[in-house]
Amino acid sequence: RFKIAELTYNISVFSDGVMDMEKTLVGVIELDPKQLLEDGIRKELVKHLAGALNEELQFNEKPKNSKELLVVEKLNRLSKIINGLKMTFEYVQDYLNINGLLIWKEEMMRIINYNVEQECNSFKKKKLQFSRFQNDSIPIPLFPQMPNDPSVTFIGRLAREILKITDPKTVIYVDLLTSWYDIKTHQELVDQKFTNKLITSIDVHGIIGLDKIYSYMISDDLEAIHKSLLRQTIKEKQWIEYLQKFKIDLESRRLLNARERTKYENPYKTFNNYI
Repeated sequence: RFKIAELTYNISVFSDGVMDMEKTLVGVIELDPKQLLEDGIRKELVKHLAGALNEELQFNEKPKNSKELLVVEKLNRLSKIINGLKMTFEYVQDYLNINGLLIWKEEMMRIINYNVEQECNSFKKKKLQFSRFQNDSIPIPLFPQMPNDPSVTFIGRLAREILKITDPKTVIYVDLLTSWYDIKTHQELVDQKFTNKLITSIDVHGIIGLDKIYSYMISDDLEAIHKSLLRQTIKEKQWIEYLQKFKIDLESRRLLNARERTKYENPYKTFNNYI
């Protein structure tokens, strides 16, 4: 409530100073008060929105409700803040005759995309030096990385927290119910409602961003596995002989399959010995 009230007050104070102004020259530069107002509103929104996302999506504490996951508790709280800020902009757009919801959509998308980009940058060998989502006049703050956390941004922390609560070592996914259950207690942990919580807190752009981050994580893991396998095959003669035999058998089966234009009836049985 305090954050929403502070945002509303700051916008009102800023708008009162420029509402009555007309276009004027400062030296050779023409100042447009309406553009100044919009830039000021965007700057205030970015500061509050980025701050809320960073502050709420931290998972270094215990949940207040023992029956609820910490990530769910955090998303519920964040959703209320986001909804409050959005309602503020619906009010402001009528008062100032500006397209507040368009500003909201553009800045939310910019904040999410910038943080996703920074998170993915940590996986790249050649780091991205300049971001197309950053703006000198309306900068997106990049908050310090949390200690003992590989994540660079809030979206990275959320991605890793979701992986943690759906870890196949402790949780099983039931396809029929589209839900994750605790292996020991059989308690339902994550269901379809969880996706709705994500959308109301980090928007659709956040969901797309999570997908992109997971793609980088998968690629990074596969590369590490590939390097490990290469080291093993180079060292051990039996691996080289075994894989060579598998390659010849696979190629002969493919050739036979191409001639007869048939599919393997039971691929698992065919390759079970190799597996």
